[in-house]
Order: sequence, then structure tokens, then C-alpha cells
Amino acid sequence: MTSYIRKIWADFVTGNTPITAADLNHLEQGVADVDITNPASPAAILQSATYAARTALLPSITPRLMASPPTVLVTNDTSGGTTVPTPKTLPGQSYTSILANDLTAYLPLGVGSTPPTPGSSTLGPYTAVWSPSSAGSPQIVRPSFLFDGTIFSLTLRQFASNQFRIMVDGEYVTQYPVTLGGVSNSYSEVKATFATRAVRRITVELCGTNDLFLGINFQVNDTVRALAAPKRRLVAVGDSYFGGGGTPPLGTCVSYMAQALGFQDFVNAGVGSTGWLAAGSYTNIAARLQTDVIAHNPTDVIIALGHNDTGFTNAAITAQVQAVLASIRAALPNLRSLVVTGPLFAGATPGVYAAMSTAIAAGCVASGATFVDTVPVPIFTGQGRVGATTGIGNSDLYITSDGTHPNDAGSAWLGASLARNIAAALV
Repeated sequence: MTSYIRKIWADFVTGNTPITAADLNHLEQGVADVDITNPASPAAILQSATYAARTALLPSITPRLMASPPTVLVTNDTSGGTTVPTPKTLPGQSYTSILANDLTAYLPLGVGSTPPTPGSSTLGPYTAVWSPSSAGSPQIVRPSFLFDGTIFSLTLRQFASNQFRIMVDGEYVTQYPVTLGGVSNSYSEVKATFATRAVRRITVELCGTNDLFLGINFQVNDTVRALAAPKRRLVAVGDSYFGGGGTPPLGTCVSYMAQALGFQDFVNAGVGSTGWLAAGSYTNIAARLQTDVIAHNPTDVIIALGHNDTGFTNAAITAQVQAVLASIRAALPNLRSLVVTGPLFAGATPGVYAAMSTAIAAGCVASGATFVDTVPVPIFTGQGRVGATTGIGNSDLYITSDGTHPNDAGSAWLGASLARNIAAALV
């Protein structure tokens, strides 16, 4: 529910406040919004138990960090060798791929393997996301497993922008992703050491190219076990606000938003410069719908586009939204939630995005998609940016020097804000 904007009325023609249909509809909408007897009204939704339960779980604007994190040591192969490291020979250690022992539900990702087919049943509980599958963007992989020891290490392939971040029992070891060093196409070992032995749920977020994740090392008396497959999968479709403009893909708002909404399995289908109609250097959403959305067989879809569509008429945008959403409904008849937001933007003045948001909302009606407006209460406030602050608004802290894209902290804020706005729309 957005803030109600009062209109100050004056008597007579000279007061220049004629009674129009738009004004009367504004009054009617204001009454409807606060009618808690209507379960669909914003006021009723905000008071609902479902909304309260979801928003109570939302994180702060930055991820929760471990109070006592493990020690993490990164050792890079600086020789540039392209041979997979041999099994560990240190006493008490052994080498295994994720397929070892009873982990048969996991997909092998050894050197030379091809990326899995999105939505393939062979993925099992392995949360592997190669997204967007046809856009050439870095792969995002999130293997999760139970571990009962004190030391494990990951063998990762190095490239200039490859990153990792470790989560233990739902809490991050580091606030933001860590970039691997070393020589491209060689290897890194990421070793985590805990102070005590315990059963822990480990999730390793990885972003990079060329078979990034190659195996886990652990001590011979320790155990690694597969986790049950998540019951829901989210595909988040967007532009560079999702794909990464001021921050690498692993640190974008999608990770924060998805986890705040309770998704363990999610696909970041954000591609910069694209939109409902804008193709950028790739293609628009209609042309990438099959590979980047439908092929992943999601249970839930969130779409946040429009920022790059200012060169198109609002009528054309409405028609495209309607057509795309109809295609999603036809291809995914068991979809639980289909949520569309208004365009994302920086700066407190929405400008052309106000009318565009109305056009996007109109395109959602036929498909029954839930529309979440991002225009009335901007997520990023003020006109400043890092390095050119104005002293007013959060953009001084969150928007990079390009004046458009969020930095790491801004992405965390954007993800948490979107999650709060979208929570009530999920079924």
C-alpha cells in the first residue's frame, strides 16, 4: 500500500481544482486501500497472518554473518597449470568428487563435463544454476551438503572474475563474495576449518566459468551427505539490476531477495540492457523465455523489467507483457506464483517510469499475475551517488558512480526491499 497523497481543494472556478473522474477515482481507491474487510486490499494484506509470518523472516539489509565463523584459507595455483589437482596425500585426508559414497543424486562437474540441462531431473538436490543459459553470463552454482567434521576444502577452477561465498547453517562466513586470485584456468583450494566438530549444513555459492566446482576434500572419519531436494524453484528475470551492473552476479539483489523469501533453489536470469522489448546486446525477454525461464521448470517466477524500455511506447509494452505472461502460463500450468514488478531505477523521481509502470500493470491483468508497483515509494532515495553525495537519501551510500546501479550494500538493500514488497504475493 502506497502513501495516500492529499489534494487541497478550493472553492469556485478561480480555485483551479475542478472535480474530475480521475480525482473521484483517486478518492475511491484511497477508501478501498484501507478497507480491511476486503481481503484483497493492501491494508488487509498488511494485517494478514501470512504477510506477518513472511515479513517476520526477512533479513536486515545485509546478510546475517556468523558470530564465530570458520577460518578460511585460499591457496592458489600460480603456475597456470591446467591439470586437475591430484587427490590429497596429507595424512588423514582423502579426495572425493561430489558423487562419492551415497551422493548419487548429485551431478558430476568434473573437467570437460558439459553444463546440466536446465530443469533436468538428473540435477536432484544439487542446486546448480547455469543462468541465463543462452546469454553467456557466468554460471552460478550453489552446492549444499551436510558435513560433520572440522575441516573441508573445495577445489575450484580459477578465472579472473570467479567468486565464492560460504554459508553455514544459514549464516554467511563473509558479508560479500570473495574473488579468487591466481592464474586463469589453474586451480584454487578453499579450506574451511571449524573450532569444533558438529553437524552443519554447508552451502557454497560459486560464480564463474568453465567447470568452476571440481570437488571436496575431507578427513577420512568425516562424512558428507546429500540434502533433500528443495520443493520450490524461483526464476528471477531482470536486467542489470538482477544480472549485475555495479556488483558481480553472485552479489546481486537476487540472492538476498530469494533467500529472504525462503527459496533455497533459485535461478538468476538477469541480463543487462534487456527489457520487455529492449534487446540490448543480447535479446528481449520474449526471445529468451524458453532457455532462461521455462527450461528451468520453476514453481515461482518474478519478473522485474522496464528500465531499458524507455524507447518503446507504453501500448507496445502492455502488449508485450501480456504476451510473455500468457506464454509462461501456457508452458508452466502448475506455476504457483507469477509476480511482476514495476521498473527498477535509481533516484527519487521516477519520470517516465511512472506511466510505464501503469502500462506493465495493465499487461498483468489477463494472466492473473500479481503486480507489485516499485514507483510510488522508490527503493533508492535522493539524487546522489558514491563519490558525488548530496547529503540526502540512501543513494549516497548505495548507488555507484554510474548513477544507476547499486553497489554491494545497495544490492543487499534492493533484495531485502523487493522481498518485503513481494512476500504477500507468493502463494
